[in-house]
Parts: sequence; structure tokens; C-alpha cells
Amino acid sequence: MTEPVRSSSAYGSSSDTLFGWSWMPVSLETSDKGRTMPLLFTIACGVATVFSAFLVFQIQPVISKMILPWFGGGPAVWTSCMMFFQFMLLAGYGYAYALHRFLPLRWQAVTHASLVLVALCLLPVIPGDQWKPMDGAQPMLRIVCILLANVGLPYFLLAATAPLFQAWYAAKLPGRVPYRLYAISNAGSLVALLSFPFLVEPSMTSAMQAYVWAGGFVVFAFCCVVMAAIIFRTQEGALIAADTSGANSNTSCEVNSRTTMRQWLTWMSLGAIGSFALLATSNHICQELTVSPLMWVLPLSVYLLTFIICFDRPQWFRPRWYAVATIASLLAFSIFHHEHWESVEIWLDANGQAWAWGLSDNAVVNTIFSLVVLFFICMLSHGELVRRQPTASGLTSFYMALATGGAVGGMAVALVCPAIFSSFFETQLSLIIGLLLAAWL
Repeated sequence: MTEPVRSSSAYGSSSDTLFGWSWMPVSLETSDKGRTMPLLFTIACGVATVFSAFLVFQIQPVISKMILPWFGGGPAVWTSCMMFFQFMLLAGYGYAYALHRFLPLRWQAVTHASLVLVALCLLPVIPGDQWKPMDGAQPMLRIVCILLANVGLPYFLLAATAPLFQAWYAAKLPGRVPYRLYAISNAGSLVALLSFPFLVEPSMTSAMQAYVWAGGFVVFAFCCVVMAAIIFRTQEGALIAADTSGANSNTSCEVNSRTTMRQWLTWMSLGAIGSFALLATSNHICQELTVSPLMWVLPLSVYLLTFIICFDRPQWFRPRWYAVATIASLLAFSIFHHEHWESVEIWLDANGQAWAWGLSDNAVVNTIFSLVVLFFICMLSHGELVRRQPTASGLTSFYMALATGGAVGGMAVALVCPAIFSSFFETQLSLIIGLLLAAWL
């Protein structure tokens, strides 16, 4: 019997590893049950993590597109949906933090699995015609009510997966770094986002998309039940026998793992910077081109890509290099949008016909510039997050701070900026914040 184990270097790049997992045969001096349980638990945890991440980001464009025509289809609809999902992500992380802190491991598993089974009764997540607004009053409140009633509980439980399952994994298999599960999770999210505009949307109706999503949630629920059964049937720490050396090596690290308020606020601020830049870029691109799922997917894909790079390959993050690259991209973006460039045109003459191409007015070039700036700002904020990440015992607090920052950044773009500024100034504000972050590092 073989078991997937961590590579000897927590963040190594060995050719025998994939996202830090090695599938080389390992001999364990335990019973058959001691070999099988860690393997089954690891597989269930990995599958549930990937499916939850995929479902979290697949449902966002699916249900947002369903209700988009009901409210006029403006950028505010997308922003409201994104803000709702960010707050639900925060709620899910808060639930995971509370569950991990106040309940024994067994009852954490039982509680979460029970709620997942309840959420199965709400499938499929298709808003009925009774939710269509009769007028245009209070669109944001109505959007929140629609999303909360139709997808609230399933999304809430899916959102809690990353921190909660990593905490279970660290408790049952100590000595193995759980943060790579977050990189795998974001990879699943990225696949979900990119598959929607290019595969799901062209080939499926909205109803079919909802039913396929429901099928994926059933697979996720099955993995949750398997994990809960393993945790409940084994004694506390029974799976630790699979890697006692790792447990001993981590003991000294756990002593000083208390989270200070300064650490928590730093994590939250770094999360808020990335979230603010994401939504500001999304608004900017939607103004330049059109409001569609693809225009929402592009910046979010860049945002997730930075998470994958930073959490799976933290050695690739060099603060000074990225600080210089961020400043250079911000300067290039500012120069490109200077009024002097509005008069620069490229003329093409073919077959007796001439076309004038305004450089700064080209939406595609503008979008590319925006995505490059977003990439470097998010690499700075997320790279610093990884450099300051705690040990396994503090990971639920870490993700809680990250989700809080995401909600704060989303609220700033969706609510605060429109109330303060008469025009779309959040893009310029995100550039200023990125410049300050680069200077700080």
C-alpha cells in the first residue's frame, strides 16, 4: 500500500512533485487501517477542495448572468454580485474559524457534513420568475436577496472549505504543509472561470449549467461525508501515526503561533488591496468594452493566478523585483492614459482606404495594460501575505483576515467610492495604493 506524502522540502520544485505532493511509495509501520485511512482522507480532502473551488467560482458567472437582464445589465450588477460573494466568503471563513475554535474536531466534521446534506435540498440553484423585480427600485438589495435565497447556503459552505479542510488536514496529518491545498483550490477556481466563457456558456443553457453545477455539489457533499466519517470513527489524532516525525518537527513552531492584532490587521490590509484592485480593474474594463461574463472573468483570473503562484511557489516572489515592476507598470499605465496620447493615431493605408487607430482609445490595448497593472499589484499584496503566513494552528485566523480584507475592498469599490466620487475614480485610487505598497516594500 502506498500513500501520497509531502516532499522532503515543503516548497521544493522536485520533478516528482505536483503542487508539493509526491506519489512515491512509502512504507509505514502501521496496520492496514493506519495506511488506508490517511490515504482515503487525503484523496477525499483533495477532491473536495478542488470541487469546492470550482463550484465557488463557476456559480458566480452562472447565476449573475441569469439575473443580469432583470436589472438592466450595467456594471453595478456585476459589482453587486461580486460584493455579495465576497461577503459570503467572509461569512464562510468566519464560520470555519468559529467551528475550528469552539468545537472538537469530531463535532466540527458532524456539523459541517450535516449542513452540507441540508444544502442538497436547495438544488438546483435557479431563481424563479417570482424573483423578477417589478420596478428598478433598490436593485442592490434585491440582488442580495435573490442570491441569498437561491445560492446562499451552498455557497456559504463551499466558501468555508479552504480554511476548514486545511485545519482538519493539519490536525489529522501533522507535519504536512496544508497551505498548498489553497494553491490547488485557486487552480480549481481558475479552471472554473476560464471554462465558463469558452466551454460552458457556448454549449449549455442557463438551466443546464445550474443542473451540472448541482451534480458537482453532490460530489463535493459525498467527499465531505467521507471525511466526516473518517474523523468521527477515529480517535482524536489517530491519523497522526502516519507522520509522527512531522508532528514532532512542528511542535516547536506551534508555541509562538499566536496571532497578534498587528499581524491580523496586516493580513487584512494586504487582502483588501488585492480585492480593491480587482474590482476597480473590473469596472474599468467593463467601461472600456462591454458588460459580459468574459470581461468579469479576465481580471478575476489574473487575481487567482497570483494566488496560485504565491502559495505554490513562494520562492518565485522577490519583493524588490516586483516592487520595481509594479512602479514601472503604474508609470506606463499613467503615461498611456495621459491626454497627450489621445491625439496619437496610427494610420493604415491599404487598397486606397485609410483607417485611423487611436492608440489610447483602443479598448484591447487598454485592457491589457489594466490586467498587467492588476497582476503586479496582486503579486505584491499576495506575495507579502504568503511571507507573513502563520503556522497551521493559525490558518483559520489567517484566512478570516484575508476574507475580511476582500470584503472591505469590495465594499470600498461598490459602496464607498460611488458615494464619495462623482466619476469613476477607483482606478486611479488603486494605482495610488499600488504605488504606496511598492514603496513600502
